[in-house]
Amino acid sequence: MVIGHAQLFEMKEQGGKMQQVMLTPPCFLTLLGCVLCHRRILEKVGYLDERLWQSEDVDWFLRCKDASQWNIVPKLALYYRIHANNMTRSNIQVRQSFFIKAVHHSILRRRKQNE
Repeated sequence: MVIGHAQLFEMKEQGGKMQQVMLTPPCFLTLLGCVLCHRRILEKVGYLDERLWQSEDVDWFLRCKDASQWNIVPKLALYYRIHANNMTRSNIQVRQSFFIKAVHHSILRRRKQNE
């Protein structure tokens, strides 16, 4: 699996024109748009868990981490626009609870594999 970097930006009005304002330098983020993976990885780890309303990508990345080798390429692969309606900008407590659930599932999977 090959993972590139992403860069977060938002659109702001500057001088009467809409301009991209970069919020981060290019960095590693768990965004599916940055990933290239072979079909056998998908067959091994499965697809996104539709039971998760948020953090389904985090869960998938954790399953991939357990099942395959990552090759992180420090090249920009994706620009990701931040705006008021992003799901991840919603209630932080909800977002954190789904993230914790994804990490918890990962821990349980690893414990089960070690039995």
